[in-house]
Amino acid sequence: KVKKTLSVVDEATGMAECVVEDFDLTCDVKRSKFEELCAPMAERAKATVASALAAASVTNEDIAFVEIVGGCSRVPWLQRAVREAFGGRDLSTTLNADEAVAKGCAWQAAMLSPAVRLQQIPLKEAGTAPIVLEWQGSEGIAAA
Repeated sequence: KVKKTLSVVDEATGMAECVVEDFDLTCDVKRSKFEELCAPMAERAKATVASALAAASVTNEDIAFVEIVGGCSRVPWLQRAVREAFGGRDLSTTLNADEAVAKGCAWQAAMLSPAVRLQQIPLKEAGTAPIVLEWQGSEGIAAA
């Protein structure tokens, strides 16, 4: 809740009830301190964008439009980090996550349908995380 509040105002109050027995914890958080604490994550966000661009073999100049989606997409420090990673390009936050998935599915279905004539949009998938399967049988742990 504090994260959401700090996206709009410069100071917010966080509260956790009954932390120890009947003791409640209340603290004031300033946006500047929150952003200072989140600075390492901002650098990781920039590195993630750079890694994704490299994995897809594209540059900032190849990107025509940037839409960010998700729970943290409204957080000012994350918007700044992503904007910097894309060379200062304006970001759009007009979609919510459900709409983004639905629109992506609709576009993909339309491109695959022989009944709909649509300009083909090239889609590139780049998996950066390996998939590991592990199971435990009677002889210990096996992996594939």
